Amino acid sequence: MKVRMRTTVSGPDYTAVAGQVVNVPDTEAADLINGRYAEAVGETKKPLQPEPASPYDEFNASDLRAELESRELPIPEGSAKSKAWRDAAISALMDDDAAKE
Repeated sequence: MKVRMRTTVSGPDYTAVAGQVVNVPDTEAADLINGRYAEAVGETKKPLQPEPASPYDEFNASDLRAELESRELPIPEGSAKSKAWRDAAISALMDDDAAKE
């Protein structure tokens, strides 16, 4: 999908500067557009909402804490409002899920 960059971005596959039009995979385009780093160019074929990466993405901090406690997993340190806390909580739950498989 073609997007016009609003900011400069650099990664292992490409570098694009603000204002440049680049062609990226649909899932990456969705992330860039939803994060307001880019805007769609032309018509889109489908909604740009990426699939959740885990079943816990829709959980709020209280739900994550309750799920960790119910599994007797350690609660991450720090503020439950921070992205780092949320990422650590989701990671612990996903690791626990994988260990049960």
